[in-house]
Amino acid sequence: MLKFLVDWAAGWNAAGRAAPSARTELGDPDVGKQSARLVVEGDRVAGQLTVWESGECELEAYRVDDGASVLLEHRELTSLEDLERACRVIVVACGWNPSG
Repeated sequence: MLKFLVDWAAGWNAAGRAAPSARTELGDPDVGKQSARLVVEGDRVAGQLTVWESGECELEAYRVDDGASVLLEHRELTSLEDLERACRVIVVACGWNPSG
């Protein structure tokens, strides 16, 4: 799942979307459970999706101006399709409009 997240972010950026921006960060390799983060920054909302190799996933997004929570969710992912859906949820929460 971790490599899929890195590849998903690369594809997102290669598509040339103006916003929100996305980048990945890999967790500390010396920690027992490996993780990766998708960091998403929109004009008004910023957030991140953290996924562990176990399939645990945290989604969180906050308004930039006042820090108010927009999204705070825990998921147990069982497939790459689940992870792809979670990626879409976080970029929509951070301002991406899939219809235009």
